[in-house]
Formats: sequence, structure tokens, C-alpha cells
Amino acid sequence: MALALCLLVISLREHVLWTLGLCLFCVASFSPALTPVECRLESTGVARRALLGWERRPWAGLRRVVDLPSGVFVSPYPRRHWLDAQRGLSLPMPAAERAVLAAEIRRRVAQHDV
Repeated sequence: MALALCLLVISLREHVLWTLGLCLFCVASFSPALTPVECRLESTGVARRALLGWERRPWAGLRRVVDLPSGVFVSPYPRRHWLDAQRGLSLPMPAAERAVLAAEIRRRVAQHDV
């Protein structure tokens, strides 16, 4: 998709700097799917390291755990909320261990009276 968008931008035949900038923007928009991610279950909460560093969410601040095809999503809101995308955290997991890890996250969230 990123390559197709870059080809579309190139086909517009704009100035070289505009074309380069737009292509970089197109590729960067797919960076969450293209960069490796490391997740941790810590004593204080969950953490995810991506391209720009670590994001952490404390156990006491989590209210909801949602199963995803690729892992789980943790959110500080008890129900779907319009700020989920900004304040929640998606934790990708290997398929073989997904059930065990998701159960452990649920157990730790439940321990904090959420």
C-alpha cells in the first residue's frame, strides 16, 4: 500500500521536494505495521516499545481489555470511547501464546479492582 501511494504521488509530477515529502509521509503512515514492536508485562503495568520509544500504562489505570486478532487492546475507559485510539495501547502477541498472555493481562487488571 505504501509503495502504491508513493507511485500515485510520483504520477502527479509535482516538484521533487513535494514528491519526496509526500512519499515519506505515505510510508510513515504505515510505520506501526512496518516496524518491530516489543511488549512487556511489568509489575507496574504494560509497556510497548516501538519506533519512537516506550509507551507505558499502569495497571491501576486500565479499565478494559479487548481481544484483537493480533493481540489485545488495553484502555483506560470501561466502554468504547472516542479517545481510545490516543489513550489505549495495542499489544501485539504471537499467535501461539496469545491466549496465555491475554489471560495474564486480564488477571493483573482484575487485581487492581477494575
